[in-house]
Amino acid sequence: MIQLIVEGEGEVEAVPVLFRRLAAELGVPQAQFGSPIKRKRSQLVQRQDLDHALALARLRRNCEAVFILFDADDLCPKTEANPLRDLVRDVARGLPTALVVANREYEAWFLASQETLGAAAPYPNDPDLKRGAKEELERRLDIYYDERADQPKFSARLDFRLAYERSRSFKKLVKEFHRLLQILGLNPMPTLCGIHLI
Repeated sequence: MIQLIVEGEGEVEAVPVLFRRLAAELGVPQAQFGSPIKRKRSQLVQRQDLDHALALARLRRNCEAVFILFDADDLCPKTEANPLRDLVRDVARGLPTALVVANREYEAWFLASQETLGAAAPYPNDPDLKRGAKEELERRLDIYYDERADQPKFSARLDFRLAYERSRSFKKLVKEFHRLLQILGLNPMPTLCGIHLI
């Protein structure tokens, strides 16, 4: 079982939806996920708080691995996420882990495939660079975006191929998820929606 650690209220419902879809798409629908542990981002970048979150994850029944996901906001994933990954590996003490920082927000992945969510056209810019992706979705989809309701719903409709091709941070998520499935011996397929991952 992969235990999930997430940052926001919406992610508590949305990330299991996203990961179950990804697992099925990768040919491992039997993959199991623990109910997400919610922590503030400030707690996930400090050794003591991170150690506590991972200790809670280990206590979950059948925990074999941990996947941590939070928003970058103004953090630079390229320069600052790697030291965090090193910290996670150190604190995990041998427990297989993955850390992905959504750049800048989880909702950037929705921008990457917005035309499949009801927008009239593709998002014209790099979705990973957009600060305020939630507000941009509201404008482009002509909705009031409610994180708790819309994040799981959009995660169920997200076009994986478009998100993978248009968002570097979504590509990182897929590759880290694939790596963790391999570590667990679940033998995921090397392709996602026809895209070669290896």
